[in-house]
Amino acid sequence: MNRDIDKDGYYIGNELKWSTEDILIRATDLDINLTEKQAESVLIATFKDNEYIMEMIGEVICGVINHMIETGALETKPPMCAHCGDIEVEVEGQPCSKHCRDGYIADWLTEK
Repeated sequence: MNRDIDKDGYYIGNELKWSTEDILIRATDLDINLTEKQAESVLIATFKDNEYIMEMIGEVICGVINHMIETGALETKPPMCAHCGDIEVEVEGQPCSKHCRDGYIADWLTEK
């Protein structure tokens, strides 16, 4: 397993860890003096229920997926026949032919 992914599949890299020290540094850059308590308030307000951050991360994830596909770093597989698995189809879960459709339906009825 990748060391930046925990056992539950969550990313745990340092980039997502922000502290009051980060807030104090940025406040200093703005020539503003904050107490530790104020820095805590800013930190919580920055991340708690922040739809903008969640949307931005989602957009970046989509961009990375597309970039990795375009550069060949991420391979995608086309949907294959739901019955034989050998022939490419247009839509995931569909059979490739009447023969496979009949077999797929027969298998499905047998499972019920």
